[in-house]
Amino acid sequence: MSTENQVALTAELIQSHKNLLAKYFNCTENPTLEHFVSTHVSQIIHPKDLNIKQYWSGQYKTATKNAKKPFVQGEPDWYDAHFQSIQKQIGTNTLSTPIQTSNTSSTSYKFLQQMLETHSKMKHKKWTLPSGVIVEDKMVDYCRQLDYEHAGHSFILDINDDCWETVFESEDLQYIKSYKLPSFVVQEDEEVLSYIRSFDGKV
Repeated sequence: MSTENQVALTAELIQSHKNLLAKYFNCTENPTLEHFVSTHVSQIIHPKDLNIKQYWSGQYKTATKNAKKPFVQGEPDWYDAHFQSIQKQIGTNTLSTPIQTSNTSSTSYKFLQQMLETHSKMKHKKWTLPSGVIVEDKMVDYCRQLDYEHAGHSFILDINDDCWETVFESEDLQYIKSYKLPSFVVQEDEEVLSYIRSFDGKV
């Protein structure tokens, strides 16, 4: 595809977004960015290599001025919007193409994407606590909310990190902290011990 076609397609896409926002303001009594994102998540496709949060926040703010509406942001679910957008662009329900962008927020998307891919392959290898809570599932839920790289993206559960106190119930967290790997019985190999003894007094 030529550069001219790509630019024309992007301009057409941006215009469709403006039309979508204009229609939203005409049909919504108390519009907010959070409500718009949640109700139009399947339609939020953003131009390649642009940060979805910055792009749609900017488009929405401009649209509020044009519609003479107050700008109310709320708490949009940008992660869900981002993944819906990528899935629609690549035409699949499974994300498999890393997101190559230079900004910090998009970098966090990349780590979350990798985490979700790893999580989908775990199947029966997850850690289920006595309460029935699945540790890896809770870690994914937590990392979905982050806009920065965290050890949790690599399924590293640092029990000294206070963040997990908001993720797990106190009983579950106490179990995790007290959990110990099973001890292994080490059997001494007489041949190895004899070989080691042969060096006595020689070193």
